[in-house]
Formats: sequence, structure tokens, C-alpha cells
Amino acid sequence: MAGTVTESQFKDVMSRFPSGITVITTNLDNKLFGFTASSFTSVSLKPLLILFCLHKNAFSINSFNKSNKFGISILAENQIDISKHFARPNNDKFAEIAYELGSKTACPLISGAVCHIECRKYASYNAGDHIIFVGEVMNNAIKNDLKPLVYYHKSYTKLQ
Repeated sequence: MAGTVTESQFKDVMSRFPSGITVITTNLDNKLFGFTASSFTSVSLKPLLILFCLHKNAFSINSFNKSNKFGISILAENQIDISKHFARPNNDKFAEIAYELGSKTACPLISGAVCHIECRKYASYNAGDHIIFVGEVMNNAIKNDLKPLVYYHKSYTKLQ
């Protein structure tokens, strides 16, 4: 029955589902935007599609709505500081962050991340207080053999 679960209860249940941590970025008119996201997953192999979700009130929502490309950096377990940095509002999140611009998208890709994925926007959908962005993979690379950063039960944790 709808309405019997509170937002707090739902958040607590969802915190029990471990997820990897990404920084998702875009480059709109040579201005760089990015945010930390755990709402990331693969969607399809034919075509190669991924998705992520972004809150409609997020600082960078207009940039992601207008841009037709984005980059995903799957963070390594030693990048908690990067995750926290991109989770906070900041007008220039890239000022003191090491990154490279993707060869297919010119979107920033975080140095030291486990993997990078570059996408063109395939579709976007309104979903409650978020927008679901679907991207078609144009390029990807495994950058190192480090373990990924994992978030579980409201804290960072390491794979054993």
C-alpha cells in the first residue's frame, strides 16, 4: 500500500545495499561540472548503455540537461576525499583535482580512478525528484588494479 513507508525508513533500507562510488562529469561550453553518485548502473549491451540519477535541485542539473555528453570515473578505495569533495556544493570543483579530459567527450575523468567511461546522452527521464540520464558508451578504460570505493550502511567500506 502506497504511503506506508517513510522516506527515513526507505533511506535506511537502501543503505544496506552496497554500491560503488563514481564521480560523474560534464563539460558544457568549456565549464566543468561534476558530482558524486552511487546511483549508477549498466543498462544494456546492445547498444552499450549505462544510467545515473541526479536530483532535480542539484547545482549541476542544468548543465547535465543541456550537455549531450558526460564522463564517469569509478573511484578507487583510496579516493574517499575525492568522493566527499564532489558531494559538496562548490563553484569550481576541479580547481585542485587531478583529471584528464576524455578523448571522445572532453569531459573530465578523475586521475587515479579504477575505470573511466565516456558517454553521449542517449535519453533522460523525469522520475520523482530525480532525472534519470541514460548514456551510450563511446569509450572506456580500466586504469589500474585498485579495488573500488564502496559505500555501505551510510559509510565507506573496503572490499575484503
